[in-house]
Amino acid sequence: MESQSRLEFDDAQIDGAAGGFSSLDMYEDDQNYSNGPVTVKSDEDTSAAARKQSRAQAKKQGFQIVVTPAADKVKEADVSETEEEDPMDMRGKREKVAVDSTMDGVISWKKVADFSALLPKDVKLKLWKGVFKTQKDEEAPELKQISRVLRTFVMLHLTREYKKQNKTMSTDLKQQLTGAVKEPSKFVQEFLKSDGQLVQQTLQGTYEKICSRFETDDEAKKAKYAKKKETSRVNYEQLTGGALQANFNREDFLKTAFLQYMLYAYLIKLDTPNRRK
Repeated sequence: MESQSRLEFDDAQIDGAAGGFSSLDMYEDDQNYSNGPVTVKSDEDTSAAARKQSRAQAKKQGFQIVVTPAADKVKEADVSETEEEDPMDMRGKREKVAVDSTMDGVISWKKVADFSALLPKDVKLKLWKGVFKTQKDEEAPELKQISRVLRTFVMLHLTREYKKQNKTMSTDLKQQLTGAVKEPSKFVQEFLKSDGQLVQQTLQGTYEKICSRFETDDEAKKAKYAKKKETSRVNYEQLTGGALQANFNREDFLKTAFLQYMLYAYLIKLDTPNRRK
């Protein structure tokens, strides 16, 4: 099982980088993009029987997210860190089950998205190098690369959330992350290969959504919101200054708002069927 320490992250560095936004008030709003509150599970060691029961519940309660099929150049790949890390993905030895990407509300992808935009470039670069340490890592299938990065961001975010409550993530919870990031990872891979106009329209729509949060008639908040709106503008211009590459890559990943916008696009995709009702 991969642990947080494998990335050799200095927790104080993460806190220093994003500590000023511990409540994520930079992007705080009342939009229905949060996938539920973070809940705390027991930190006791999980037995084999408990893990089996957890998988049974996931099969019973989870739902299947429908994602537009990838283009011909998108290849299916195993996104587990190792065979042992993902007991739900045993390549035909067990029946595939639908996995809830929010883990029944444990993961808020909106919060993960906003958290990613708060980390400075040097921290993201250290994260990238921690995930892709060897040539083999760099040559892994694209879907697996995206999954590893998303899993790391979710791990960082949840670790901080649990730390605020003086809790630690259970082993069982960490094991479920590999399955939870599959659908968002698949979406990001397919989205990057979508029609350029669609990508641009989605990015612009996301930018407008973010900026709309900072409109206020409250004189006491106008100066603060104006600063946040300017930061969002700078981030958007950096992201759209050149066309994003069709493949997941370090250059685009290091852009401040890259992962934030990718995950917002994923949330918009999930929300689209509800808006049509």
